[in-house]
Amino acid sequence: MTADELFLLSSLSRLSAFTVTEKEKQFGINGWLANKNYKIRIEDGEPILSETQDDLDIVFANEIARLGSASIETISLIRNHKYISGAAPWGLIKLYYASFFAANSTLRLFGQSCTYLSSGAILEYQKMRNIYGIVEEDILRSKSLYHVSSPSKSEVSFARLKESHQDTWKTYVNLLKELPLKVNQSNGSNQTKASLIAHLDSIQRHVENRRDGQRNAGWMSTFRNDVNYKQEYGIWHPSKKNAKSFHSHLIGRLNTFLKSSSSASAVNTDLDYMVESALLVIQLFFNVLNFNVDRVKEPTANLSRLKRQLNEAKLIQS
Repeated sequence: MTADELFLLSSLSRLSAFTVTEKEKQFGINGWLANKNYKIRIEDGEPILSETQDDLDIVFANEIARLGSASIETISLIRNHKYISGAAPWGLIKLYYASFFAANSTLRLFGQSCTYLSSGAILEYQKMRNIYGIVEEDILRSKSLYHVSSPSKSEVSFARLKESHQDTWKTYVNLLKELPLKVNQSNGSNQTKASLIAHLDSIQRHVENRRDGQRNAGWMSTFRNDVNYKQEYGIWHPSKKNAKSFHSHLIGRLNTFLKSSSSASAVNTDLDYMVESALLVIQLFFNVLNFNVDRVKEPTANLSRLKRQLNEAKLIQS
């Protein structure tokens, strides 16, 4: 991605709001919900929280730092791992998780998350309902996975989800479908817009579709399970030849792809396609983070620390 594309994409994100205006709050979304600094109304059974006093952007920044660090550390582990007979599949499994952490971080860059809300946080929310005298039922009634959406600072909405990985990837794909519409409405040259939209479309196609064209936004999670639990795709012992060649290919792609601005390369196998798809997700987050943190006025300490970690791991183009 070019500097112009990254600048345009960042203008649509929440990064500019990830600044420290008071002592930095070190809690996540559960802590934010439990603090009860908001008003509540119910629309069609879904709660809308408004007039929030605790800045949710700081919460998103904290969670980006945590999840982004997990992605960086996981990639570093793969790159530093020497080939051991019978252990090659773990590189692919780790790559999947690095992409999953990166996708979660990217969602938060744009004011969304897929978050498991604890029973304690739900209990505090229910106390706020009682304070406001709300009797209408809503979906925030038990601990579960929820889609948290805050397109602006003024309101936060929730939707109940079912499966952590599958629903997170579906939410990520929906974000990639929404962004081109916002890009077209933003300021920027037509050439920059077209190039950025093409890049986002490429990521979306990889994440939403298997190599054979079958549409399934959670296919990478299924692929990881097939490798991990069913020992498919010929990279477990005793397929030593396939395992060693795959390990070499994976390390080679990590050493070139992440530090370049190139799109995914041609693929010949399902394993290749899985690697390229995961790397596209990781690269998008790493590049946006690297390009923008220094452009945020007084970024949170956690984001600054994450940027240093990214540089120290040498996972980005200098």
